[in-house]
Amino acid sequence: MKHDDIVTKYLKLNISDYRINSVDELVSLYNIDIKNVTGLIGAHCETFNRFLVNFYNRWGLEARESIKPILVKHVKDTNKSYLRFEYYMYGRRTWLHVKNAETWY
Repeated sequence: MKHDDIVTKYLKLNISDYRINSVDELVSLYNIDIKNVTGLIGAHCETFNRFLVNFYNRWGLEARESIKPILVKHVKDTNKSYLRFEYYMYGRRTWLHVKNAETWY
């Protein structure tokens, strides 16, 4: 998608600063069905939703177009607990540890 077309999508939603503020805006802009992301159930949904908005906002407009969430699951590893977020970006499958809405690696 061309840059101007992406900008137009944001402006139609009155988002002139290109910052996504909610999962609803994310769904409207990128046609992502959050409810169908595999593994997204229970108490971690709100954390994941806030993380996902932050995650998209960290990328440029063209990169955001390529992000496609696949699954999220809660992982307990010895003394750590995190969400494992798998997604496609530029057609390549990858994943992240999500500690909270603002911290991931």
